[in-house]
Amino acid sequence: MPTKTKAKPRRKSAGRKPVARRAPSKTRTAGRNSDLKQIVTMLEDDHSKVGKLFKRYDKMKDAEDTARFELASQICAMLKVHVTIEEELFYPPAREVLVDEDDLIDEAEVEHMWAKQLIADIEKMETGDPLYDAKVKVLGEYIHHHAGEEEDELFPKLKKDAEGQFDGVFAQMKEMRQTLEDDVAAGGKLKRETGLDASERKPMELS
Repeated sequence: MPTKTKAKPRRKSAGRKPVARRAPSKTRTAGRNSDLKQIVTMLEDDHSKVGKLFKRYDKMKDAEDTARFELASQICAMLKVHVTIEEELFYPPAREVLVDEDDLIDEAEVEHMWAKQLIADIEKMETGDPLYDAKVKVLGEYIHHHAGEEEDELFPKLKKDAEGQFDGVFAQMKEMRQTLEDDVAAGGKLKRETGLDASERKPMELS
């Protein structure tokens, strides 16, 4: 009767252990477009703040004192700072990203153009002008529409497609904002944008 031979135990493979796949660097992923995220947060915060100011104005449009005029002046100054920052520092790299869809930027700049014209009109008017409140209201409607398009269309597209186009832009925007706000605090001047003292009450130059 044949004897059964015990099978020799298999030796464990002396080969290398399987190397675990490295996950993408969190630092690299988080760092990508970090400037853009901060920029979008800044611009959305501007939209929110000016929207609240327009609502305040609407509630006090029948007030007889100078509070309406002061609030309208605050709105105009804030918008001029916001528009200047967007046009000089935000829109150029956005065009690089949306090279095949830069009609979004074209539309935004046209909306800025009309908003700036309304701001110039408001700054030339007296509060007793029969069209004063109407101009402020229409400006508010323009800005509401413009902000909605940026937040619903422009910002999401940029977040999806941007690579490094916004690197360093956030710091530049903060610096420009500080300069422009200092000009306003020093006497309502926005020379970088208009080349004029606001007290001269001439329409802004359109860029």
